[in-house]
Amino acid sequence: MGIIIGDTIELKNGLSVTNSYGSVGYESISVTKQRNDSIEVNGETGEETTTTTYNYILRGRGVIWATKELRNELKPKLKHENIAITYDDDTFLSQNVYTLLYNQWKTNFTTVTDDI
Repeated sequence: MGIIIGDTIELKNGLSVTNSYGSVGYESISVTKQRNDSIEVNGETGEETTTTTYNYILRGRGVIWATKELRNELKPKLKHENIAITYDDDTFLSQNVYTLLYNQWKTNFTTVTDDI
């Protein structure tokens, strides 16, 4: 699974590429559970109340090659982009995490076509 990126991608060296190929599937992904404590102080009694919530961060990395063929030939990538999505609960884990990462990554571009 991958995407064809119709946008013009500008590289650090000044070159650019259009209709490049991107993939998340060759990279590692991670899920982090993050604890968030908030403390409220009662103005009258000075009593502190701590509320703990959790959120979950799904992380991956999208890699861009000039073409899918160059990716298949294991040629060097043009660039990579970090992807992170924050969720308030863990129900997203019942979904395909790669699809979630692809869908988030695709929002960075104007023209994207799925390459399944």
